Amino acid sequence: MGLAFNMKYIEKVHNRYFTASKASRGKILDELCDVCNYNRKYAIWKLHHFSLQKHGKRRVKKRGDVGVTHFSYFVDYF
Repeated sequence: MGLAFNMKYIEKVHNRYFTASKASRGKILDELCDVCNYNRKYAIWKLHHFSLQKHGKRRVKKRGDVGVTHFSYFVDYF
């Protein structure tokens, strides 16, 4: 199974998992592990972090040339 299939499958299972009772969650988790070939703990982690993964990568703020500014500061005074 490919990555795209696994993500779509987790999306389908996500709502069913969180609305199910505790006994049913185990069966849903076993099904997810069999279909996607995940370990049980990883499958639980994927279900709990699924909404965070949809946002994509975070942006990194660029700070500019901070090191060069400090270096030129010391060169001027020595």
